[in-house]
Amino acid sequence: MNLDLRKIIGAGLFMMIFLTFSRAGSESSSVNLKVSIRLFASTEINRIEIETPDRMDYQVFTDGGKSFILPGGTKTRFSCGSQGVEMTRDAQTIQAERITISEKKEKGSYLYISSDKTERRLYSGSLSINRMPGKDSLKIIHFCRIGDLVDQLLLSEFSKTDNPEALKAVSVAIRTYIYYNKGRHKDEGCDFCDTTHCQAFKGWNNDDIPYVESIRSLLAKILAPSRDLILIYNDKVIEGYYSACCGGKLATPEIIWGGLSDFPYRNIKSPFCTESRFYRWERELNRADFAAIFGLPAADMKIKLARNETDLDFVKGVTLSGGRNNLELTVVDFRRKIAESAGWNKVLSHSFWVEVIADKVIFRGNGFGHSIGLCEACAYEMGTRGYNWKNILDYFYFPAELTPVAKLSVKYQRPVDTQYN
Repeated sequence: MNLDLRKIIGAGLFMMIFLTFSRAGSESSSVNLKVSIRLFASTEINRIEIETPDRMDYQVFTDGGKSFILPGGTKTRFSCGSQGVEMTRDAQTIQAERITISEKKEKGSYLYISSDKTERRLYSGSLSINRMPGKDSLKIIHFCRIGDLVDQLLLSEFSKTDNPEALKAVSVAIRTYIYYNKGRHKDEGCDFCDTTHCQAFKGWNNDDIPYVESIRSLLAKILAPSRDLILIYNDKVIEGYYSACCGGKLATPEIIWGGLSDFPYRNIKSPFCTESRFYRWERELNRADFAAIFGLPAADMKIKLARNETDLDFVKGVTLSGGRNNLELTVVDFRRKIAESAGWNKVLSHSFWVEVIADKVIFRGNGFGHSIGLCEACAYEMGTRGYNWKNILDYFYFPAELTPVAKLSVKYQRPVDTQYN
């Protein structure tokens, strides 16, 4: 079955839900453990609309102690109000500092969420909505079972179900990343954001619930052998880094971010992703637009790349000059500033070269992402060539070992803040 999933692509209760990481009932599976994700983290959202599908009721709680049912088949608007959050439904308005929307059923419920700046997306789980301090924007935290989150990230990150061995390998990398990085955004009151700073997350990537249900059923069968397994090294969970395409060269955290890891990631050539559309890429920006991002005059602007001493394929820093201005940036800051103005689809990795021609700034590079750990494009090709999922994981993460989540006896650590895809 070959499905391209790019097309699918109060207060007491709140405290009970918020940042929950305890077991549901007596089950020992990590499928029912929950994490929290800030939705629409890269955009200031002033208003959202939540639609509950038919026959899927939700419970609403306010910090003032009010509680009522949000019936299936209805739409409700949430916006910034004088007291925090304003909820409007059927010409009735309720205001509260925080509103929590909780599943009535533990499993099988969905929510459609659309905003003033995004199209409708399908999620499953619970929500907390409050107003950002000092801002006219909403803060939306989504609570999701890890099992559902792994499946949804597979849809966002990997997007195909025709390669079971690769899917199993990628699911282990995703689950490992979740366990290691839980609490990465604890200062914002959640575990993760929904951007590539953590893992790209857009819910179920499709608004057709029956189709999503069929995919969930399919993934349950495919992922059964790898379910609840993560990677450890020296009795500690590893970071579980992975990226879309390494461009033919695996890197280490030291090469990419200048940081250290307790795990020996590989810095080798990897021959499996040559068919990926990101293996080699070229992007361009208008010269004046590029100059404006960094406050430089376009006429005499110059760009100089400092390559990493350990591996010259990767950029370490960027020096920009023009007029009397001279900027020295790390490659992380350089890519981030471009992304904030022009998107992450301009400079796709840390392995790139740049050329200024007439009115254009041209970037040519290798790979998509940081190239550390598992390469999704390589994993897909390896699965096609007959490698099983454990072979694939060994290729990228040896000598890490697979272990069930239930056997964990380690404390989770937060990584360095400057790590970005």
